[in-house]
Amino acid sequence: MSNTEKINYWLIPMNYFLCDFKNLKKEVRTKGEIWWQVPGKPQLYKKAGWKIKTELALSIHKDDVVYFYITNLPSNDNRGLSRILLRGVVQNDPTPVDYNEVYSEPKKNEKIIGFTIGSFTTLKKELLDNNEFLSLSNIKANYADFIHPQGKNWPNTEKQNFNEDLIIDLEKLFTQKQRQNNFEALINNFDRTCYFCGKLGKKSDHKTFKGRNGINYYEYHHFIQQSQAEDYPELKDAVYSPANGLFLCSNCHNKFHYGTVEDILIMIKKVLEDSNTQKMLDDNFRKTIGRIIKKTDDVISNDDIANWLLTEYTTNK
Repeated sequence: MSNTEKINYWLIPMNYFLCDFKNLKKEVRTKGEIWWQVPGKPQLYKKAGWKIKTELALSIHKDDVVYFYITNLPSNDNRGLSRILLRGVVQNDPTPVDYNEVYSEPKKNEKIIGFTIGSFTTLKKELLDNNEFLSLSNIKANYADFIHPQGKNWPNTEKQNFNEDLIIDLEKLFTQKQRQNNFEALINNFDRTCYFCGKLGKKSDHKTFKGRNGINYYEYHHFIQQSQAEDYPELKDAVYSPANGLFLCSNCHNKFHYGTVEDILIMIKKVLEDSNTQKMLDDNFRKTIGRIIKKTDDVISNDDIANWLLTEYTTNK
């Protein structure tokens, strides 16, 4: 291990909307690693050439472990969602490199500080699908002193501002029985189509587009809305179940909230047909709905649930 006596752990930011996932995927496929920039600039000396002087870059070394804190993930929260979703290993100490060595878009005559990361692992699919798992709110609830990365601030074990208990838990999640170099698994998980694509007939006005990051644009939507967990605490498990999360194009997402009653009801019924949704709507859920709608019959049908959801969607609060 170069220049260090022990492995250091880093938490670094990755902006979901701005990252070029297409280029990163190509790098992983061809080289097994990706380039990443360290905040700060190298300095040019007449005799010594380009040198690194920034504390952050000088602290990162080969074999260090990095965790990516991915920001601005699709969410029904306008502020976006942030989650820890990727682990990698530093392949070389940071060095002065040309801008084009790190980025695909042309930018001449600029030196930056770059290093490579490889040996990627991500979460298992069922945890990737859980939009709350390892989110900022989830981490803060379990690790009260959590510091998230911002700009030049990359929390790390060297400065003891990356919680050691969190690192222990992350290492268990990301290293046990995980396939190496599965960065593509994370990208493929992001690259979704709208839930309703192909499900609403040929005349559907479903629309989507490729985002700047090379991935289909979509938004996250709670089918049973979060406000219902506040109004009816018995529904909290269902509201925050991964099965309750729908990935929608912006058109379908807005239709859910602002469309006609007829369109919203069609969408609700289509989701209720899904086997994953049915597993989520267990007997306790149905009994709770029965109490809410004051139905004396023990049998709560999908139509009962659909009509209750329609009222919730179309009632101004």
